[in-house]
Amino acid sequence: MRVSFDNMPVLKYHAIRARIRAQADEMRCTGNAGSATSNGVTVEWSYDEAEERLIVTLAKRPWWVAESLIASRIRDLVEAVQ
Repeated sequence: MRVSFDNMPVLKYHAIRARIRAQADEMRCTGNAGSATSNGVTVEWSYDEAEERLIVTLAKRPWWVAESLIASRIRDLVEAVQ
């Protein structure tokens, strides 16, 4: 599963990353890429500042957690950040 968000200003990206840091069990960042794990779900992301595009990819999930639920939660998190 891969979710892409276009037209994302860098300040919004930083706000999203801060919210992920607050919610994740584990988070790793290198520049504009990183990964976070929470409750057995691991997502990876990359942000292209020039394109203003954030791409989030599901790397790992428990079998009982639907991909559609994870995608929905990711979209909710992104939309909630101003």
